[in-house]
Amino acid sequence: MENAYQTALQQFEEAAHILKLPKSLYLRLREPEWATETNFVFPMDDGEPKLARAFVVLHSKLNGYFKGGVRYDPNVTFDEVKALAMWMTWKTALVNVPFGGGKCGVICAPAEHSNEELKRLTSNLTRRLMPFLSPHIYIPAPDAGTNEQVMAWIFDEYSARQGIGDCYNVVTGKPLRLRGSHGRKEATGRGLRIVAQRVISKMGLVMPEKPRVAIQGYGNVGSVAAQEFYDIGMNIVAICDKGGAIYNESGISIPKLNEYMAQQRIAFEEAKRIISTEKTARRDIPNIALREPTVAGFPEAETRNRDAFWSIPSDILIPAALENAITESNAQEIQTLLVIEGANGPVTPGGEKGLLKRNPYCIIVPDILANAAGVLVSYFEYVQNTEWYSWTRTEVYEKMEAKMAEATDRTLEAYKKGQAKHSLRMASYLVGIEQVALAGKDRGK
Repeated sequence: MENAYQTALQQFEEAAHILKLPKSLYLRLREPEWATETNFVFPMDDGEPKLARAFVVLHSKLNGYFKGGVRYDPNVTFDEVKALAMWMTWKTALVNVPFGGGKCGVICAPAEHSNEELKRLTSNLTRRLMPFLSPHIYIPAPDAGTNEQVMAWIFDEYSARQGIGDCYNVVTGKPLRLRGSHGRKEATGRGLRIVAQRVISKMGLVMPEKPRVAIQGYGNVGSVAAQEFYDIGMNIVAICDKGGAIYNESGISIPKLNEYMAQQRIAFEEAKRIISTEKTARRDIPNIALREPTVAGFPEAETRNRDAFWSIPSDILIPAALENAITESNAQEIQTLLVIEGANGPVTPGGEKGLLKRNPYCIIVPDILANAAGVLVSYFEYVQNTEWYSWTRTEVYEKMEAKMAEATDRTLEAYKKGQAKHSLRMASYLVGIEQVALAGKDRGK
């Protein structure tokens, strides 16, 4: 598997060379300002202590306060967190919001813990993050394995420890009742649709009347994207998650699939509750209830194994899970016209070469543009919390669409200039990195 941080560095090196960055700025931006790991212990439901390890990376504050998600994943690595923090620096600059990049990753499998265990883990993590947590230093948000509930726990623990009353703008992606923003939960998936439509229109891409869409990953980003593309009349033909893949040439009914997923989620949460509160052995719970919710088995589609997903023909492919999904080994199987990166770093450099070898006209819309609506609406939430004023959902959607359109147009403009070597990825990097470099220059760095 390709190393995400080495990929991020390789991309930065190429952009820095094209931009002719001064050595002082090049050195500042090549490495994170802060990078640390911490270990802490939290109690399980049975009273047993468990050790957890977390990585915290704050990449650059030249363009603003550090901003980035908290990830709970059993396979997260220090290098992965470094890459995600660097990508966030370019992403925030690309959509022109005053943040820099940060990230926190915890080695943890959320599905294996009860809600009470996750709360205790999060409270202990927050205590370890206190030197960095602040509305003016590092402002977390949800990421893979975390959600608005985890953000609420961080907010509550931070506010209690500060002892100065509730500090709503220390974290974004909170529940609405805790001053979260309308539109934040669905922002990333909705943004994928906005960017896809604008790229298709501005680049004059020829698509069928009902484009076929395939989505890898059915968490928050993938499920919202599926609904967004479904609602504008596109044909969702394939979806893949950890449990398997489903395919229906005539199209998958997203509302019915969501009902199917909701039923599984209820059974899964109830099983976890019973194990946690009633001390019932896992062997006494039906296997179907203990299984994480999955699209596999959806009765109105054909179930296939995960590897078979990549060979399903599509017009638009959305990798919306984790890094390194499309690699040199599976790219040759992929038949698509447009790739929209819903996850961070889902297409490796080898995967990109493979996609273009298979179809030289394939367009790849990079993560720092495609999924930037998440951090954009996080910024909106931060502004609302700071001003003690809430915007309506319509206001959030209008502002998000305008900002995403501007970022897409800036990227396409850089792409057309030719410096980006016919790559939307490099075009987005040039726009984002130049913005950060200009901020650094204004600071006298």
